[in-house]
Amino acid sequence: MKHTVQVEDKEFEILLENDQISKRTRLIGIQLNVDYEDRCPIVIGVLNGSFLFMADLIKELNIPCEVGFIRVSSYKGTSTSGEVKEAFGLPDTLHNRDVIIVEDLSLIHI
Repeated sequence: MKHTVQVEDKEFEILLENDQISKRTRLIGIQLNVDYEDRCPIVIGVLNGSFLFMADLIKELNIPCEVGFIRVSSYKGTSTSGEVKEAFGLPDTLHNRDVIIVEDLSLIHI
């Protein structure tokens, strides 16, 4: 049976339940802890969609890390312009750094 959620006048299909996302987030955190042991990566979230997922992911990390955000846009209204415009900058301290980019979880409109 297909599960859906209504947001204003749009209907979205639920492909992954919250507990599935939480378990996978924990597993990603464990893998990052192993991969970046004894290092200090900078975790960069793409706003706005990533911030809740990124917060949950950061809670799973036991390694030292820094956090930053970028905001980019290629949309005018509900359609893409085809051009990415940086709306919020990257930190200047990325040279010779381990960088982890966190993108949002997507919604699929049905």
